Amino acid sequence: MTSGQFILTKSVQCFSVTVITKSLYTFSVNGNTKDVVSYMKIEVRKSGAAVIITFDTRAEDFESDYERNKFFRELHGWNQTVPNGSKKYEYRRPGILDEIPHIKVADSAFIVALEHMKRMEQFFDEWHNKVHYDMMKIVMQNKDMRQLNHKAEEQR
Repeated sequence: MTSGQFILTKSVQCFSVTVITKSLYTFSVNGNTKDVVSYMKIEVRKSGAAVIITFDTRAEDFESDYERNKFFRELHGWNQTVPNGSKKYEYRRPGILDEIPHIKVADSAFIVALEHMKRMEQFFDEWHNKVHYDMMKIVMQNKDMRQLNHKAEEQR
């Protein structure tokens, strides 16, 4: 005889699902019956769901250095300096990566949370004739995912 009781918890913030089962087993040995309660905990963690994005710019595909710089400015943003007499005014012109939490891996590789994949894909699709990119889903360790989430909180 088996009876099961399920307790399901779901945490949206860390994308984890925990299922705890409680089962009652009745055993009979030499006429003696004994009830045994068994617990099993199953955890599925996707808290480290992220995407690593790598890209390659093909200089010969850009019409000019200006156009290539435009791509990088739209991606990374840039600092504008405006001279005015004896003063200088500096402004930050944000790029898409100023808005999306990311971890820089190399000059042309970075990691974003899975939830931002579509937005990054749309950005790179606008440059599809000039920039080749690859996206690969990865699972990050919790400490690394916390770093990415911390960056998201800082940007708010």
